[in-house]
Formats: sequence, structure tokens, C-alpha cells
Amino acid sequence: MFRSLVALSLAITFAMPLFAQSDAKSIVAKYREERTACEKLGEPADRFVAPDQLLAKAEAALAAGNETGAAKIARDARWALPARPVGLPEHVERVIGYVRLRHADRINAMVYTPDGSKLVTASRDGTVRIWDLGNGRELLAYRNHPAPQPDDKGNIDDRAIFRVPAVAVSPDGTTVASTGTGEIHLWDMTTGKLKKKLIGHAPFLIKGLAFIGNQGLATGGDDKIVRIWNIESGKETIAFPAHTHRIEALSVSPNGKLVAATDANGLIVVYKTDASEKKSIIATSGSESNAANLGILFTPDGTKIFTGGGDQNPRLTVAPGPAGESVPGMASTALRFPGHGGRINAVAGTPDGKLLATASEDATVRVWDAASGKTLRHFQGLLSKATALAIRPDSKQIAVGTEDGGIRLWELSATDEHRTAGEATASLWTGAFNADGSRFATGGADRSIRIYDTESGKLLATLAGHGAAVTGIAFLPNDRLASSGGDKLVKLWDAKAGKPIRDLAGHTSAVLAVAAENSTLVSGGIDKTVKGWDIESGKPTWSWTGRSAVASLAIRKGGKQIAVGTADGWLTILDLAGGSPKPIGSGQQAHVAGVASVAYSADGTKLATVGGDGKFTIWTVGDDGTPTARTNTDGKKPVGAAVALSAVAFSADGKLAASAGADMAVHVWDTNTGAEVRTLRAHADWVTALAFHPSGERLLSVGVDKSARVFELSKAEETARIGHAKSARSVAVSRDGRLIISGSDDTTAKIWDLATGKEIATLSGSGQAIFSTAFVGPDRVATGGEDMRFRLWSTNPPKVETNTDLGNIYVLIPSIDGKRIGVWSRDTQGKDSYHLVNVDGSKGPDPIIESDRKGLGCVTFSGDLAWIVSGDEEGKIRIWDAAKRMPIGADWPIHTKRVADVAVTSDRKAILAVDEEGTVKVANAEKRETTATVKTGVVGIAGIMVAPTGDKFAVFGTEGEIKSFDLTGKELRSWQMPTGVNGVAFTTDGKKLIAANADGTLAVLVLP
Repeated sequence: MFRSLVALSLAITFAMPLFAQSDAKSIVAKYREERTACEKLGEPADRFVAPDQLLAKAEAALAAGNETGAAKIARDARWALPARPVGLPEHVERVIGYVRLRHADRINAMVYTPDGSKLVTASRDGTVRIWDLGNGRELLAYRNHPAPQPDDKGNIDDRAIFRVPAVAVSPDGTTVASTGTGEIHLWDMTTGKLKKKLIGHAPFLIKGLAFIGNQGLATGGDDKIVRIWNIESGKETIAFPAHTHRIEALSVSPNGKLVAATDANGLIVVYKTDASEKKSIIATSGSESNAANLGILFTPDGTKIFTGGGDQNPRLTVAPGPAGESVPGMASTALRFPGHGGRINAVAGTPDGKLLATASEDATVRVWDAASGKTLRHFQGLLSKATALAIRPDSKQIAVGTEDGGIRLWELSATDEHRTAGEATASLWTGAFNADGSRFATGGADRSIRIYDTESGKLLATLAGHGAAVTGIAFLPNDRLASSGGDKLVKLWDAKAGKPIRDLAGHTSAVLAVAAENSTLVSGGIDKTVKGWDIESGKPTWSWTGRSAVASLAIRKGGKQIAVGTADGWLTILDLAGGSPKPIGSGQQAHVAGVASVAYSADGTKLATVGGDGKFTIWTVGDDGTPTARTNTDGKKPVGAAVALSAVAFSADGKLAASAGADMAVHVWDTNTGAEVRTLRAHADWVTALAFHPSGERLLSVGVDKSARVFELSKAEETARIGHAKSARSVAVSRDGRLIISGSDDTTAKIWDLATGKEIATLSGSGQAIFSTAFVGPDRVATGGEDMRFRLWSTNPPKVETNTDLGNIYVLIPSIDGKRIGVWSRDTQGKDSYHLVNVDGSKGPDPIIESDRKGLGCVTFSGDLAWIVSGDEEGKIRIWDAAKRMPIGADWPIHTKRVADVAVTSDRKAILAVDEEGTVKVANAEKRETTATVKTGVVGIAGIMVAPTGDKFAVFGTEGEIKSFDLTGKELRSWQMPTGVNGVAFTTDGKKLIAANADGTLAVLVLP
């Protein structure tokens, strides 16, 4: 009966790597070796707490004879250890944030080594990197592909936009082939030593690359030609006739006799690799409307060719026979795979041919059944477009690279590690842990509540008494439990004794939700009402009637506000401060097809909702209880239908949230960045409810398949991701020199302890990249960026005090006295404004508008905010008197090239300007005379910063070089960082530099 009831109400309302097995003792030994190395690097003691706890668990499992479990936990421990970038220069005191599986820019291509122990990735940052999949650390970075050279106007040729477009590994695992600036480099996998260069395509971009055995290579590129090479001789054996469009990708058949290429017009062409025929065997369209195909793959049996590209619909095309002979249906389409919402950038397949995979610009990866075309897995929640893809040779893991340089690993196993409670005889609809996590309870269509011991999984009690299905469960203090049901009742139970206490009657229809927080108990149902209850008397204390059936409820910390989700998709917040419920505002449409589940984070600052429209939304909750949507993640959406989500939950620390529904998977999300952390699979039907264990290390899910499943969640991946998930854009140091703040493309700002590198706080809520950060006093900071909002925060605890629309914000500079902040912003029409914002909230002067500048590209403020200095593409700087709102004198032609950045000493005696070629002019501001000219040699100049002490400055570039000088032009020290640098800041004493790096880390550099 109740399954149909819930189905009716729903109709109304609506990743740690898995590695090859190896000896657990050897993994433990590797952990100890790596831990010792980390200690020698001076990593803070608190960084070892989580990995040491994991190791202790691994050793306990080993002692108990659980070799498999011990090996897995020990691997997690290795991943939890701190990791530094490879290739750090001297005089780097500390790296803040850990680098695992991350480039500084777009991932163009990736491939596993034949044994599956390593991943090789090529990136637009100009490097090829080799990663150890036993611990996620970088083993080697190949940097020998030269950077593209700008023309006389500073422009980079579009053909070089990928920098390193392609990479391949020889079948014997000894040689890597990579392409860049028209060259093919063959180099040693272990040492990175260059073996040979092949230059037949030069100067054209080469995107197609594949080994033919260990001694042959197939290539294709923007010259529209597919070429075959003999590696030993370094000679080209054949160049096939040119296509009419550039070659985008190619693949060699399993027997090495054929090569398939696809081009920017969607054409699929197959050639013989032995050069016996110079013409193609087949040439057929492989996409709709001649859209480019960007990925191509022979199936393992060689009978079909898998392609994907701009038409968003991957397909299988019938290939020629093994030796190129004609076969029935050759060149025809065998199967299409619709479902993506964006261009396909890469394809991959398992060695057994059963699974195919696609990476798309819709920021998802799909795994398909090769025989039926059905989507089997749908990985989502990437922070940017999926650009590269590989499947490990044992078919147990998939790797995806993204536009922002991130690399994600997901398991391809059908079932994730869990324990099952299967005593229910019908669908389960609800589940919950008690306060200390020692027990959990489930309820569902068989009208029973079952209580289990969490550690052993043993069934402790079965509570019978509901006259219809159990729809909700909530634990209360003193071992009590509340449940709701289709019988219109809320029941109170003695959970320890397994006995009923009393019935709470008052609803006139099925009760669909119940929620509790300490002594506050509320319920809601199909009768559109929410009721508050006196637990001791069993009487309702208040009742509120909403717009439609109440599908979900959650109570905010403190019990004074309640989130109500209704069948029409409306979200309403009830305020109980006055004793009776009063809606805050008029509510808002949260979901198109009903709010199926709602949850508050433990601290009450976040709210999460899911609905029948397949959306998962995280809301920021204001002090008054008003929720503001922050992230909105699409659920799995097969063509023609949105798959409903029915459950959501927060971890106790609020860092993770989980959602689940009709796709039978549990998706675990990072609440700060919106990235999907893991996808958990075990259920065979709709997942209906979720609950995190208080420790955060377990997750309970229940479903229509009659099962309750407890998944083990390792802390290792969360620990391994300390730091920013995307490029760090800005950095600033507090006036007392104790703290630093960084802003990132990952939409967060983070506050760090400079001495230890420990993260103090994460400021989230902007929704877009943060370009600039600043300290304003000891416990206040300012942030600004791409979301066009200026935010002033108090930091203990983190809280937004001011949130003002000022346009895209590129510079924030606080006055020395901390009373004002100088802001450079640009609106959507490209108009530049200079604001002097009063920190106390009072109105400051109207902004100064720059309306007549050609190519304005850099702005700074003097420390007292008396001057505003800007530079343009004509090499001129302009100095504004902020008080008089007028330029001081005429524009100053300090350079003949574009001014890349400007700086002013704190006493306003010197102005420094660096041009696009890295030449710095140090000038006397009063006399407008150059006192020093410094040709820094920094490539891809990104900026200049002068020390607060006024005696030195630093310049930095997109290629990772940082150089420091005194004001006479004498070089003090230089660093070649292994990644691009986006910003630097001096400590107040001028003795250290903090670099904000493109790989998401911060580096503390020591000056002489």
C-alpha cells in the first residue's frame, strides 16, 4: 500500500582510487618511508594526524588477517600524506596546499602506463607529467617542449594554443611520445631524457598520436596529413594524401595493421600502416552536420571505430576487416550514444571492449555499455569541462582531465565497499544514525522500524506498530526515536528498550516527514500542514498550513527555524522565535518538480535541497534564516526525462554533502567547490534516504531494493585536497605578518597561518573566481572577483558583513590605517571605476570613472589611497589625485610597450612600471625621472609588487619565474617555480615573498 502512496507523493513532488592489489606490508613500508621524507621537509605535525590514523587502522586489519582491507586502508594513508610539487627551486621555505593530480592549465591528453601504476598527462601549461597512482604524487615533469613565441604585437599563434596537445606511451612502457610546437619528442619514461625528435609536421600542431608496437608511430595534425614513422631510424615511412581539414585524433587497430583518423569535418578515414597502399580504405562521415570529431578509438576486437565530437552523439562505425579487407556493413553506423549536453572532447574504452567512455564539455563523463548503448555510469560535478580521458588497463579505474588542469580518478567497479542490512521485506524509505553513531534505524513499506548496531551490523530491535508504511525517522535525546507514517501518525519510541511510548495524532493525511533537533520535534504531510509537538504530552503546540503537500523538513541549529519543502517545489523557512511559526518572506521556488528532501548543515550556515527535477542545490543561510542559492548541480538526465533526486544529507563538519535518487547511486560533493568527490554504487533500485555518521567516515543509504547500506568513507581524499582546487589568483599578508589570505578560481578564499601553513578558514559563497583579496584589520578581510561582488568579511567565525555590486574586481588595497579600501573594478560594458570604500559601512566618495583610456590594463593605489596609478597599452601611466578626483599632470609615457603592471612605494616617492617584455622602470614620482631600468628577462610577465619596506620589488610571470631586485636594479634572488605564478605578496618585514600559483598552491619564498 505505502509504496503506491510514496510513489504518488513523489510524482507530486518531483572518488578514492582503487589500485591493483599488492602486499599490504609493502604498502605500509612505503607509507613509513614517505612519511619520514615529509617530516624532513618540515611539514606541520597536524598534517600527519589523519594519515597516521589510517595507518593504525591498516595495521589493525593486518593483525586481524584482513590482507585486502589492510592494503586498501594503507593506500588511503599514503594518499593522505602531504605532497610537494616536483622541481621546487632553492629558498622555498614552505608550500601551502598539496599538489596531487593537478596541472596549472587545461589537460589535453592522458594515458595509463601498461601496468596501470602510473598516469601520464599532457597540458596546456607546457608540461607532460607522470603521476604515481600509489600515492597520487608527481614523479617527473617533462618541460622540453618550447613555449610558443609571441609575434611583434605580443600575440600567440592560435596553432600553439594547446602547447602540448598529445601524449602516448609505448606498449613496453619505456618510452613516452609527446607533441608540441610542431615537434614530436620521444623520451625516456624513467629519466625524462630526450631520445629523439621527429619534425615532419613542423610548424603545425599535432593532435593525433599513437604507437604502432614499440617501433612505429602514427601522427596527424593541422597540416591535414597522417604520417607513419619508424622510431629506430627517426624517418617517416609514409605521408598519406592530405585531408581537406585538420586531423583531430587517430587510433591504431589492435593488430597494428590499420590506423583510423578523424578530422575537423567529422570524416573518418582508415589507412594501412605498412605503406602498401597510399590511399584510404574507407572515408565516411562520422558525425551529424559535419561536426568535428575530437576522439577516435578502435574497439579491442578491431571490428568497430568509436568516435565522439561536436555533434554530442558518440557513435560506433563498422571498421574494415583486420587486414583492411571489406566486410558487410563497412563504414556504416552500428550504434549511437545520445545523452551528453555538450561537445565530446575525448573517448576511451576498456580492454575487453564491454565499456566505452566519453568526456564532454558538459562537465560530465559517461560510461556506456558497448553492446546496447545504455549509460551505465554518469560521473558529474567536475569544476570545469572534461577534456581528456583514459581507462586503466585492468578496467577498474577511469581518469578524466579538465579544462582547469584538474585530474579526477573514479572507480569503475559495479559495487563500492559497504555493509548491507537486508532484513526489510519491502521498500525502505527512511534511515538515520543516533547522536553518537553507535546505532542506525531504518523504516519503510513493511511498516517496521529496525535498529542496528553500526559496528557489527547486528539487528538489535524491530519496532512494529505503524498501520502503514514508515516514511520518516528521527532520533531524540534519551534514547528516544520519532517516526512518521502513512497511517497519519507520529510515534515516539524507547529506542533502547524497543517499545512504543506514545502516539502523536493530529494530521489528517499521511505524514511524509519528521525532523528533530534536541527537544524540538516537527512533522509534515500530505494535508499541507507542519506541526510542532510537545514530546512529553504528545500534544501539538502549533500548526502551520502551506501551499501544498509537505514532502520534507529540516530544523536549523538552535531549533528556531524550520525549512519546509513542499510538493509544488516551494521552499519556505518558518521562524519560531515568537513561539508560533511565521514564514520568513514569502518563500521561493527551489525546484520545478517538488522539494523531495532538505537538510541543514550542523552549524546552520548551509542548506541543501533536492527535487524531482534532478537538481541538487546548496544554499547559504543568512543570520535571519533567508537562504540564497549558491550552487546548482544537475543530476543524471537521460534524454527525454530528468531523473528525480529524493535524498540529501550533510556531513557533521559541513564539508561534504550527499545526494541520491532514481539513478541508484549516492553522489558525495565538496560543499565549498561543488565538485563531486565520490560516486557510491551498490543499490539495485531508487535510493530514498541518506544519513552521514557523526564521524564523517560512514554514510547510510536506504532504497527501494529493501536494503540499508553503510558505505565506508575514507578521510584520505579530503586530506589530500588541502588547499585550493583550482588556480590561486591572489594573495595578501596581514599587517602583523601572522596570516595570509588567498583567492582562487575555485570560488573560495582561504586564510592560512603563515608559520605553519595550517588552514584557518575557508570563505565560500561567491560562486565565481576570486581575483583579489586583502586584510582589513586583524579579523576582517575583503574579497572581490568575477561575480562582481565586493565582500567584507569578519573572520572569526567567517561571516559576510558587506556584499556590494561593484563590477568585476581586480584590485583591493586597504589603507594603512585600515579605514578604507581602494577598489579597481570593471563593469560589463568595460567601464573602469576606482572606488574608495569605507570599512565602517558609511558612504564613501563617488567612484572615479576612467572613460577615455585606450587599453587600460593595470591599476594600483598608494598605501594611503591618496594616489591611483594606472597603465595602458601605449606604455603610458596616469596618476590620479584621489581627493581632488583629477589626474596629476599629463599622462606619462614611461614605456614604449604595453604597461603590464604598476606599483608605488608606501612613501609615494617611487613609481615602478613593468612592460610586457619584462622591463622595469623605477622612477622618481615627483620629478618624473627614471632612476633605474631593469631588463628582468621574465617571460610572460604577470605583475610587479613592491615591498612594504620600500627597498625592493619582485616581478613574476606566467611561466613560473619570480625575480627580486632592490630599487637600484640589483638582482637579489630568483626562483623558477614548477608552475605559473598569478600573484605575489611581501611579508610586512620584506623578508619573504608569498607566491599564488597556477596549480592552486602557495609558496613561501625566502629573500636574502
